[in-house]
Amino acid sequence: MARSNKQKAKKKAPVASRAAKSSLKVSRKESAVVTPLAFLDEKIRSIATIGENRENLALLSKKKHDYDLGRHVVDLMKEYPNHSVCIYNGSPQLLTDATTLVPHLGVILVPDKKLPPKYIAYKNKHGENAVVLKDMTKAYGMRWNSVAPGVYFLTSSQRKTKTSIKAMDEESKVLEEHLELFSRRPSVDWKLNKHGKLDVRFVNFTVPDKNGEDIYESFDKDGDYNLQSYVDEFLETQELGEDRREDVESAIRQAFEDKRDEIIEEMKLLKSEGFDEELLESIKTIKIYPKGTPADAKSRMMGSYYGNAHAVL
Repeated sequence: MARSNKQKAKKKAPVASRAAKSSLKVSRKESAVVTPLAFLDEKIRSIATIGENRENLALLSKKKHDYDLGRHVVDLMKEYPNHSVCIYNGSPQLLTDATTLVPHLGVILVPDKKLPPKYIAYKNKHGENAVVLKDMTKAYGMRWNSVAPGVYFLTSSQRKTKTSIKAMDEESKVLEEHLELFSRRPSVDWKLNKHGKLDVRFVNFTVPDKNGEDIYESFDKDGDYNLQSYVDEFLETQELGEDRREDVESAIRQAFEDKRDEIIEEMKLLKSEGFDEELLESIKTIKIYPKGTPADAKSRMMGSYYGNAHAVL
């Protein structure tokens, strides 16, 4: 009889063990709910960096930075529902001592769960007006890689080994430093002036000097000079005669027309891919700095195309 009771007791033990396992599973599930995207912090090193030289990237890669990214992304998804959260490594800021690099993550929030425009931009040499757009996947092996529902990291399939970096010419290295993710802010970039034309405020232009060599200069409508006084100063500085005034003024006017034509082509391109004025204007941007970054080391500037961040974390 006693032996029979022992056998019954042994049979009950597995039931208790299953209950304990069940309790453990619930505990793990509850823990996951608290920080559902904590794993993102472990994947930060896979995020591609836009617009930085290899030496700076090598310095940054030696140190792990605590962004508390999982928590920030959860908060952003709550604040911006139905937005995709697209994260990239921004070019580190250089502090005034010229030695300290301040890393940060850029976040692009796009409505309707869309991805940002797929283009990377750079300007021609000498700061000419034309912005060159390239498909970031075809040209640089970059794409938005899904790491969680609605969350994307910018990643690159092009591995930069020591051998491949040594093989790069100087022009390629300089170009790589000036790459930026491309977009437009219609309220800023597509405004019309009183004549109904695109309100371009700044252009670069070229005119030949007295020896036939190109002079590269720029004109800013919001600067200290109107066109006439600017040309007066330009002719004097470049030691050009009054007979060259029309050449200079014509070059500046043509530069404005060329810039407007370029913007119109960009508008057509973006609209053909579903990015109309309303959608582009609705895109939000965030900058995330590592924990402990001093307030005076933070900046709102995202870049030439996304402008200032809507928030800095």
